[in-house]
Amino acid sequence: MIKAAKLIRTFGEAFDWSTFQCEMKILHAGSFINSSYFENFGQFDESFQIVGDYELLMRKGAKLDVDFIDEFLVEMGADGVSSALVIKSLKEVKRAKLKNKIRNPWQIGLDYYWVLFKIKVKQAIS
Repeated sequence: MIKAAKLIRTFGEAFDWSTFQCEMKILHAGSFINSSYFENFGQFDESFQIVGDYELLMRKGAKLDVDFIDEFLVEMGADGVSSALVIKSLKEVKRAKLKNKIRNPWQIGLDYYWVLFKIKVKQAIS
């Protein structure tokens, strides 16, 4: 992730379903999705203006299989919509998780506040 021509964060780790249930750990800009996925699970739900990629991937549930490529594939700006509209983004994540029933409602509520807390701490120290 780039801001003012400086590298400020890198993304990339082996996929883990339990982590993915809590928060999006797949950078959409560097993702490749096979066309058969869309045939089986549908297109993007346009009611999700910010987290449509996450919602789409949730549909397969625990059977989601992801390969990790340990290489830089893309540079992405840090000033995207999800960064600018944090609360809206987290509310959409909550709605997507409820829609796809990937966790129970109280866990989804905890996820919301945990991710918000982490974001606020990062903002405070940077």
